[in-house]
This record gives sequence, C-alpha cells and structure tokens, in this order.
Amino acid sequence: MRKPSTFALCSIIALAAAACSESSEPGDNTLDGSWTYSASATSEHIEGTCTATGSIELDQSGAVLGGDSDGDFTCTGPAGTLTESAEGTIEGTVNGSAVFIDAEDCTYTGTIDSENAMSGTVECAVEIDETTYPFSGTWTAARQ
Repeated sequence: MRKPSTFALCSIIALAAAACSESSEPGDNTLDGSWTYSASATSEHIEGTCTATGSIELDQSGAVLGGDSDGDFTCTGPAGTLTESAEGTIEGTVNGSAVFIDAEDCTYTGTIDSENAMSGTVECAVEIDETTYPFSGTWTAARQ
C-alpha cells in the first residue's frame, strides 16, 4: 500500500477543518435590533446579590457594537435593598459567535447561542459608600 504524502495529508486535514469550523466573519451574526436582557451577580466581599432586567437597542457595524440600554436593577445585601432604574450607552465587539459588551460599570462576555439568543458571564464594579466591590454572575439576552 502506498503511503500518502505529507502535503496530501495536510491538505485533507485543512479541508476537513474548513468544512467543520464555524465561520468567524463578524457579519455572520447580525445583532442589530431590540433585545431584552436579564443578569444576576453576587459579591463574596459584602454577601450581596444584584439582579437586572431591561432592554437593549443594538447597532452593529462589522465587528463593532453600539447601542442604548434601559432597565431596572435591584441589589440586596446586609444593609438592605436598593432598587433603581438606569439608562446608558453600550459598546462592544463580535467575533464569530463570541460577543463582548461594555456597559458602564459592567463587562459582559458571552456567546451568540442562536440568531435570537445570547448568554454569558458578567463582571461588575459596584460602588457602595465610596468603596468599590467586585460582582460576578451570568446574563442572558433574547431578541424581541
């Protein structure tokens, strides 16, 4: 039996990898439009929990995201409960199915699960009585 050349093996592997891989072109996952979101994060430093729900209007240009957010959040800890509404702008990037969003004091990292759903982890810096505490948790978003 004749042994295949190294070039032939590399070509077959490269073709198989190309056929099986997901595209990483930024335009493949268009996130333009209205989304609803929910997030939950905790801080071990103050035994606190924050939850947030709201809406996001995203605009995508290539790999760059921008938009506006509007929502309500509630934080509960040893000192009590705080509930507020907030509006703001967001910016971020998309790379294939990976999404990164920076919104004020929180950074959202995740994946595009389908054309209508995203999810991932969130890291926030929350200031309480002039001290900043780290919060971390999870988030989900659904296209409206």
